[in-house]
Amino acid sequence: MSEEHAVMGQYLRDYKPRASSFNWVVNDLFGAPPVRAFGPSAVIVQQKRIPDVSFYQGDIDWAKTRSQTDAVIIRAGQNTWEDTQFGRNWTEAKRLGMKRGLYWFYDDRVSPGAQASLLMSMIAADLPELEIYADWEKSYGGSFGGLGNVVAFMQAMEQRFPSVRTGLYTGYYFFRDHSNVVTNAAQYTYLKNRSLWEAWYTSNASYVLIPAPWTSLVYWQFGTPAIGAEYGVKSSEIDMSYFNGTQADFDLRYGGVIAPAVHTQPYSGVDRYVLTRNGVKVVVEVTDMHGRRARVVYHPWLKRVSQFATENAAQLGWNANAWDVHQANGPWVPQGVCVSDGGTVVNDRSGVPVLNIDRDGKVSILEGAVSGLYNAISGFRMIVRDARNVVPTNDPDLKYKELHARSGKGVTADGKLITVTTDGVYPGSGLTIRHLADVFVEFGAVRAFDNDSGGSSTDYDSTIGVLNAPADGHERAVICGLLVYAEGDVTMARYEGTAIADGTRLRPEHNTNNQYINQYPRGTRFHGDELWVALADVFGLVNGVQTLLNLKGDTWLKVTDIGGVPINGAAWVAITHKGLPICTLVDLQPTTPPAATKVHQVDVYADGSLVIDGKPYA
Repeated sequence: MSEEHAVMGQYLRDYKPRASSFNWVVNDLFGAPPVRAFGPSAVIVQQKRIPDVSFYQGDIDWAKTRSQTDAVIIRAGQNTWEDTQFGRNWTEAKRLGMKRGLYWFYDDRVSPGAQASLLMSMIAADLPELEIYADWEKSYGGSFGGLGNVVAFMQAMEQRFPSVRTGLYTGYYFFRDHSNVVTNAAQYTYLKNRSLWEAWYTSNASYVLIPAPWTSLVYWQFGTPAIGAEYGVKSSEIDMSYFNGTQADFDLRYGGVIAPAVHTQPYSGVDRYVLTRNGVKVVVEVTDMHGRRARVVYHPWLKRVSQFATENAAQLGWNANAWDVHQANGPWVPQGVCVSDGGTVVNDRSGVPVLNIDRDGKVSILEGAVSGLYNAISGFRMIVRDARNVVPTNDPDLKYKELHARSGKGVTADGKLITVTTDGVYPGSGLTIRHLADVFVEFGAVRAFDNDSGGSSTDYDSTIGVLNAPADGHERAVICGLLVYAEGDVTMARYEGTAIADGTRLRPEHNTNNQYINQYPRGTRFHGDELWVALADVFGLVNGVQTLLNLKGDTWLKVTDIGGVPINGAAWVAITHKGLPICTLVDLQPTTPPAATKVHQVDVYADGSLVIDGKPYA
C-alpha cells in the first residue's frame, strides 16, 4: 500500500507520543488538562457501531452491510486522487437508505483549496447526512502542513456547503504533537465547535483521552475487528467506531426517519408542533393572542425563563433579548428594546427588529423608528419578510453558516404570535439562521426575526417544564423573557373598582366618539391593570387664550375583567369623572400606590376640546 493510497488510521495505529516535543511542552504549560472521554462504566455510549470503508474493502456487498447498520462513513480520497470505490460506495449506500458521512485523507503536499475543490466536485449536490471529516494523521513534509491548513480545508467545505457539519478525525497523541494551544489559538477556537472523531484503539473506553480544545467527542474509532465478512466487505478486518450516544441520540442529531411534525393543542388557542430539522428537535408554537395577555419581564442580574414564568404566574415563556454590561461590575442591560407593560424603554437601539404585543394582544414586528410600545422585545435581524426567507445565501460572515441552538419570534398573516425554539445538544449541532427562517415560513410566518440563541434558547410550559434541550445541558439565566398568560387570565389585574351606583357604564377605547356600552348595577367589580389619571390643573390654549383648566384629577381604570369574567378589547370605567365619584378603588397590590398620577400629554384645540395622551377627553 503506497502513501498515495493511505486509509484511515493507517498511521495512528502505531503512533507513539513524543512527550519532549515543542508542541507537547506548550500544551502541557498552557493548555487544558486531559479530559477522559468516558467514565469507568461507559456502556451507554457503546450502543451504536458504525463502520468506515474505502477502496481497501473492495467491492462491497452493500445489502449485507445494510443488514448490519443504517450508517457508514466513506473514504472520498486523498491529495488529488478520488478513492477508486467512492462513486459506487456513495451511490449504493444512498440507494439502500443509509446515512452517509465521508472523510478526506488530508495530504500536505497539495493546497487545502485544491483538495477541497476536488471533493466538492465529487459530491456536487449529493450531500452527506453525517459529517464531512478531514482525516489528519500524517505529515508528508509538504508545503501545506500544519493545523492552519487543515482548518482552511474544512472552512472551504463549509463555505460551499453551509448546511453540512464538518469535523476532524485524528489521534490524541498526533494532534498534541502537531499543534498547540498558543500558536494555533484561532484554530483551537474554531475546532471547539466542530465534531471530533478520535482514533484510540482499545477495548476499555475509560482509557480514551480527549485533546484540547474539545471536551467531548462524537465518534470513537476503537479498533479494526475481523468481522469484514459480516459486513459484506472483502477485507477480513473493518474499521469500527462507536457513536457517542444512544440510537435515539443519533436520530436526534441526524434526523432518523424524517417524521411529520407532531401537532398538539395543549391549551385553547395554542398550536404546538414538535419536529426534527437538520437532526435536532424544533418546537414551534402558534398562539392566538385574542383574549390573552403578554408580558415582557426583565431582571438586571439575570433569571431563568422558568423563574420569570413562575414568579409571574404565566402559562408560557420564552427567552428574549441578548444583553450587554451597562457598566463595570454593574447590572446588565438588554440589547435593543425591552418594554414591559407600557413602561420605560430599557435600552433603545435603533436598526434592530422589534416584536410588540399591545394591551389588546395585537402582535406586530416593527423595523426602524418605533413608538407606542407596550410589551416589546428586540431581535438581531429580520429573517422573514412578506412570508419569504430573506437570510443571505452567499454572505461570507460565519454567523450565517454556523450551526447552533436557535430561537426566534414572528407573526402570522392572521396576527398570531409564532415562536421557534430548537435544541443544540452537540458542539456544532443545531440550525443555521437560514434553517430557522425556513421553519418560520413553513408554519405561516409573514415576518420573523432571530433573537438570542445558543444556550439561551428556552421554551417553557408551566405544566410541563422546558420543552427544548438547552445547549448548556441545563436552562441558562437570561436578562428578559416573553411571557404569555392563559386565555382570560386576570392574575395581572392590579386594581379593583366597585360600582357605587346603578347604571355604571364602560366606555370603549376611552374615546367619547364611541357610545357607552352596557350598564352595571351597584356593587359590580371591575378588575384592571392601568390607571389613566388626568392632571388636576393644566394650562391650555382655548380660543387663542392661555387658560387654566380644572380637570378635577379625573381617574379611569382600564378593565380586564368584570366580576371575574374576562372582556375582549379595551374598555374603561370611571373612578371619578369631572369630580363625580363613580367607583371606589382598591389596590390589589398594596405596595403600589393606587392613585399614582402619570404625566400626560394634553392638547387643547381651538374649539375647546381636549386630547390627552392622544385620546379625546370628555
